[in-house]
Amino acid sequence: MNKLALIGVLVVGMSGCASQPEKDNNSDWQGTHQSVDYILSPNYDAIASAVPGQSLSLTTRSQRNYNVTIVKRYFAASGRECLEAETQTNTMVVCDYSNEWGLSRAFEQF
Repeated sequence: MNKLALIGVLVVGMSGCASQPEKDNNSDWQGTHQSVDYILSPNYDAIASAVPGQSLSLTTRSQRNYNVTIVKRYFAASGRECLEAETQTNTMVVCDYSNEWGLSRAFEQF
């Protein structure tokens, strides 16, 4: 009888895992497995001088366009200069990676 109870518990547990929703197609950053999408260089000056409340149009190497509003500037723990930016639906982070700026999801979206 104990074996049947154990099997029943295992079946219920496994079916719970199987019924979880599939992974969101947008959960991989930009449909890739990369964490940073680098921004094209014509945008660099605008990013470097952006202030909170300012709106920017950014284009990445993957040819994605973003209209963002700068929320704040800060220095990350890594020492990089970064900006928190918002689109209509997401919070993003724009950071200076030595000689190029990159865009990634905010930590809260992982």
